[in-house]
Amino acid sequence: MGTDWRGFEVNRAEWLDGRAASLEHGSPLCKSNLTWSGVGLGTAGFQPTNATHTRHIIEVTGAAIYSGIRIIDTATNYGQGFAEVVVGAAMRRAVLDGRLNRRDITIVSKAGYLPHALAGGPIHSIDPGFLRGEIAASQRRTGLATIDAYLLHNPEEQMASNGVGWAGITDAFRELEAAATTGHIGCYGVSAAEGFLAGEPEFHSLERLLSIARLVGGDDHHFRIIELPISLWRRDSFATTPYHIGGRPASTLDLAAQERLLVLGSSPMGGGRDASNTTDLLRLLFPTTSIKSPTMLALQFARSIPDVHGVLAGITNPAHLEEVITTMHMPRWDLGRMI
Repeated sequence: MGTDWRGFEVNRAEWLDGRAASLEHGSPLCKSNLTWSGVGLGTAGFQPTNATHTRHIIEVTGAAIYSGIRIIDTATNYGQGFAEVVVGAAMRRAVLDGRLNRRDITIVSKAGYLPHALAGGPIHSIDPGFLRGEIAASQRRTGLATIDAYLLHNPEEQMASNGVGWAGITDAFRELEAAATTGHIGCYGVSAAEGFLAGEPEFHSLERLLSIARLVGGDDHHFRIIELPISLWRRDSFATTPYHIGGRPASTLDLAAQERLLVLGSSPMGGGRDASNTTDLLRLLFPTTSIKSPTMLALQFARSIPDVHGVLAGITNPAHLEEVITTMHMPRWDLGRMI
């Protein structure tokens, strides 16, 4: 963490206006079998409170990049766009310093939540025109000519509450295919808090999403990535088998691997579920581990699940970052018959 990030500030007016210098040549995320670092930086907690806090966030983000984290997950509604600007600012600094190439860093963003929803009004949309505007806004805020991966953010909310249904998903995918074809995004996917979990009422079929992608984009479609909760207490992705492959029951992760989709795991602590029980169980299962932090135990478990390419960690301070980097370089656990 030798680089001083404290002098590299994000001006509040700049991020509100979305002005930023463009960076070309995105990562090869959607064009190859990229192996991620196993841990990604989550930015849901990035909020524009004051200048000191902004400098702190940029410093931690930059240190994460320099420490080996190569995937950053953000969204248009995180800090009302502030998170995207911080990510772009930190990445530009890393590239301009000459220590990293733009292609070394993968930026994933998401759209679906209205940035300035009115009380009592709609809070979510996957309308093609809305998505088109959000992609352009993400490009301005991050300063990127191409957002490496762009995801529908919890589309199950639209399907469950607004009756958008599969026709709405089809229209959204068609818009995202067009954005990928023109190079505004590298590829697209779906980030779902509940939608990929077969035990939840808002479950939507990954098989059907893939069918829609083929419908709008053919066999060379750009639907290449999914993001979903993965933890000891959210096991639906790997322990529930709502699909069949070759006549055998298959989980969401099995199907994703079969289709060569990249998988990004979120909420490794189980969304705040019983952390104490999680810690006790993992220490019982892996008594020789040197990991002491409950958060890092959960992160190590999630990143050890086969067919998961990266797990998001919401890093907020240098001490937490040091823990994450140490865990990231540990051999993954052999989960054996646990899953």
